[in-house]
Amino acid sequence: MKNSLVSILSHYKPQETVNPEENFSTELFVYLLKYSLLKKTLLFSDFMNFIGIEVDVSGYEKFAIYTQRVFFTEDGRKVFPDISIETEGKLIFIEVKLESGLNYYDYENEENRKVAINQIQLYQTIKTLKNKHIYLLTKYYCDLSFEYCPDFRKKLRWQYLYYQLNHYETEDTVEKYLIDEVKKYLEEKNMSIPKVSYEIMNGMESLKNWISQMESALEGLPYKRSFGYAWLGYYLLLNDEQICWVGTHYDGRKLVLQVVNSNAIRVIESKHKNEFTRDKDRKTLETNFDFEENHYFCLKAEEQLEILKKWIDAIYKKLVEYSKQ
Repeated sequence: MKNSLVSILSHYKPQETVNPEENFSTELFVYLLKYSLLKKTLLFSDFMNFIGIEVDVSGYEKFAIYTQRVFFTEDGRKVFPDISIETEGKLIFIEVKLESGLNYYDYENEENRKVAINQIQLYQTIKTLKNKHIYLLTKYYCDLSFEYCPDFRKKLRWQYLYYQLNHYETEDTVEKYLIDEVKKYLEEKNMSIPKVSYEIMNGMESLKNWISQMESALEGLPYKRSFGYAWLGYYLLLNDEQICWVGTHYDGRKLVLQVVNSNAIRVIESKHKNEFTRDKDRKTLETNFDFEENHYFCLKAEEQLEILKKWIDAIYKKLVEYSKQ
């Protein structure tokens, strides 16, 4: 292979605001695929078949794999898909995510109006004469819909790839070693298939207690329950309109309060920026209640309820005031 794995990864140096693990994971996986292409093992064809494109080992010479290759959109901007696989008549783009969500960009639509589009929608506008196949590979479940992206094919999860690697058999000793090392990496980064242990019993009991405590803390405030695959919480209302959301993303470390009222967001950004931060997808403003910093688990039940209610009430009162300005 042209470059050593060490030299490839050395390009991605940690920075104050950028974690290179997303690039590391991408390059490790691509290195496996390139090795399979070079040595004509079944790994590459297994992966391509998994994403819905039938490939035989005899046709490997028609494929090329790149990371961060530059392409151009219809409006002339540069884009750098994490993984691009090219063959006769086809371009396959795979956007890779670990802890972060999709990036958003300003885009001028057919009506000459500026709208915000995500990376998958941006890849939809890449200029090419070949057929595009777009995929999203994530660590966590993604609930976004890409129904208006006709070239989008499938959402992939790292744990599915781990499962595939775990059941792949090879007689190539180098490939076996590489796969074992990648599997260890995925396990260490919680990107493999998670194991459920007996601790779930105590965890479920604590979760029920938290729900009961939260609804006691919200007593007197207008709210409605909000839950999904990756979150559990409550929308706080003002005149039947949502003003903020408070709840948990099941990380066990903090509660998140997100401001969703547009007027309140406008006032905060102009006068009270130090009170809130942008969430990771930069769609809303948020603030957190950190359990450890507030010694929450050391408190008695009545004290836990009191500190939660005080925190929620204070922020809700501010947001009601901001929303009316």
